[in-house]
Amino acid sequence: MDEQSDGINVTPDAIKNIPSLDFSKKQFLEKYMNLFVPTCLTGLRFSDISQIQPTIIRKHMLCKKQ
Repeated sequence: MDEQSDGINVTPDAIKNIPSLDFSKKQFLEKYMNLFVPTCLTGLRFSDISQIQPTIIRKHMLCKKQ
């Protein structure tokens, strides 16, 4: 059985371009952009990435238990 999906994929090129977007008219979105990009790159849940502390970074790697 095939199912239709409305899934949206973010390409690596799109992720690279996000920081160069102009958020001057909606500056509150910049905070979310700063969380969205690492979420895309790490695969962590938004709730996990928003609570990252320096203590979980070891040898330039994130060490986070799910």
